[in-house]
Amino acid sequence: MDSHQRGLQHFANGDYEAASCALSEALAEQETSERWNDWATVQAARQQFDKAERGYRRALQLDPQSSEAAMNLVTLLGCVGRPQDAIPFLELGASDLDEGARAAISALVKQFGNQAQSDATSPAAGTPDNGPASADTAS
Repeated sequence: MDSHQRGLQHFANGDYEAASCALSEALAEQETSERWNDWATVQAARQQFDKAERGYRRALQLDPQSSEAAMNLVTLLGCVGRPQDAIPFLELGASDLDEGARAAISALVKQFGNQAQSDATSPAAGTPDNGPASADTAS
């Protein structure tokens, strides 16, 4: 069994530390979008969200059409409270979905866009009670 398959097996068994090690070894052997996506998923399971985000982004650099990596990144960004950062990846991730699901994704993109505009023009933004207004985006 190669290191990639071993990592997936460890992940399936809930041994995230061993999965992380095996998938790191697999990446050292051969860097692919699939392996970065799998490694990032393990990091997310370990609550290493910064590492997970970097892994999903690297997977998308290697394969910009990877809907699986895109949807995993969307999920991660939503879970860490950054849904606006997920917008560019929503439609990419929806490319493999049926028409109804794509329509739902389009509605989410519109909702997130409207929310971002509302937040930016809110008179309460930046008040001491709400903290500073920020368009902080990570790359």
